[in-house]
Amino acid sequence: MPGLFAFHIRLDEERYGDAESFSESERRPLNEGERRRRGPSINRVELMGNLARNPLEKTTKAGTKFATFSMFTNVEYRRGDGSFGEHQELHEIHVFGGLATFVVSNCEKGSKVLVSGRLHYLGGQLRPDGLRTPKIATISADLVQPIARARRQQETDEEPNESEEKSHFA
Repeated sequence: MPGLFAFHIRLDEERYGDAESFSESERRPLNEGERRRRGPSINRVELMGNLARNPLEKTTKAGTKFATFSMFTNVEYRRGDGSFGEHQELHEIHVFGGLATFVVSNCEKGSKVLVSGRLHYLGGQLRPDGLRTPKIATISADLVQPIARARRQQETDEEPNESEEKSHFA
């Protein structure tokens, strides 16, 4: 679409002016080792799902407390024949500092939580045999908000109260 391309050029000229309006330092080539500043970027993840296991509290070598937990999210999709399908995805979450203590004390397996944080990759290191370790995507959470506690299963073998045991007809 040539019209769309021309539209973007026109917007850039309105915002930044033409090339002659840039100062000499903005147009000059970079010296060795010098880098231009890049524009802003966003690394944001928001998930809502249920904890797959109880959070584990750990401590780094430097003494910082952190917690890890896994959480499931459900993905619904439409198949080619028009029917719907569903599958679950498992996410690994890391939280640090006071938030880690909060998560360990207030969240348990099955709890529904809202997690907001950033995507982080672990692994990808070169091993001595020349192969790379697999990259694992994790979420480094800034916010963990419990939405609902885990459902407790009722025991089917509940013992009746003493008052219920005694029959009035005996």
